[in-house]
Amino acid sequence: MVNTELADTMIIKVKPRRSEAKRVITAFLNRKLSVIGLVLIALFILTAIFAPWLAPHDPYQINMGEAMMTPGSQHLLGTDTLGRDTLSRIIYGSRTSLMIGVLSVILGAFVGMSLGLVAGYFGGWVNLVIMRFIDALMCMPPLLNALIISVVLGGGILNVVLALAVGIMPGQARLMCAQTLTVKQNDYITYGRAMGAVDLRMLLRHILPNAFPPLLVAITIDLGMCVLLEGALSFLGVGIAPPTIAWGSMINNGYPYLLTNWEMAIMPGFALMLVIFGFNMTGDGLRDAFDPRLR
Repeated sequence: MVNTELADTMIIKVKPRRSEAKRVITAFLNRKLSVIGLVLIALFILTAIFAPWLAPHDPYQINMGEAMMTPGSQHLLGTDTLGRDTLSRIIYGSRTSLMIGVLSVILGAFVGMSLGLVAGYFGGWVNLVIMRFIDALMCMPPLLNALIISVVLGGGILNVVLALAVGIMPGQARLMCAQTLTVKQNDYITYGRAMGAVDLRMLLRHILPNAFPPLLVAITIDLGMCVLLEGALSFLGVGIAPPTIAWGSMINNGYPYLLTNWEMAIMPGFALMLVIFGFNMTGDGLRDAFDPRLR
C-alpha cells in the first residue's frame, strides 16, 4: 500500500510536445508586424481579385473634360492627364503588380532551385559549371539585369516576367545549393543511397522537402523585390506597355505634377510601398519562425 502511494506521488506529467507546424504558426503570430504584413498582402490580393466590383469608375475611360481634377466626391483621388479615375487605376494596377511578382518568382525560383539542387547533390564538375554560371549572373544587380533584358526584348508582361526571373534566379540557386550540401550529409541520405534509391527519388522525396523552408523565406522576400523592380522598370518606360495599368507608369506620369496634383504620383507609390512592406514583413516573420535558434 505504501509503495503504491509512493509510486502515485512520483508520477510526472509530461506536457505534450507541440507539432512543428503549430510551433511555426505560433512563432509567426507572435510577431505583430509580420501579421500586419500578411493582412496587407491578403487585402491587396482581394483587391486584385474583386477589382471590377471595387473600382468606382472604368480605369481606361478617357474624359478630357475631367482631366487633372483634384480629389473630391466624384473622384476620391482625382483624375490623371486624360481624365481617368486615379483610384480605379490604382485598384486595377494591383492586378498587374501581383501577377508579375508571382509569375516572376515562380519561374525564377523553379529554375534557380533546380540548378542549385542538382549542383549541390552531384557536386564535382557539375557544381563547378553551374555555380560559375550563377556567379556570372550575380556580377550585376537584379535591377541592371532586368533593365538590360527588358531593353533587348522590349516591354510587355512576358518579357518583364522573364527579366525579373533572371534577376532573382542566382540567389535562389546559391541558397538551394548550400541547403542541399547540408542536408545530404545526414544519415538517412546515406542509408537511402545504400538501399539503392535512385537519385531522382533522393532529390524529390528527401532533400528538397528538408531544404525548402529557408527557400520559402527567400521566395516571400523576392516577391516584394519583384514588385519593386517591376515598378522601377515601368517608371523608366521599359516595363509594362500601355494601355496595361502599372503603378510604376502611373508614378512616371504623375511626378511632373507633384506641386499641383500630388495624388497622381504619391498614391500609386504609397500602394507600391504597402505591398513591398507586406511581403518583407511576412518574410521576416517566416525567417524567425523557421529559425532553429528560436526553438
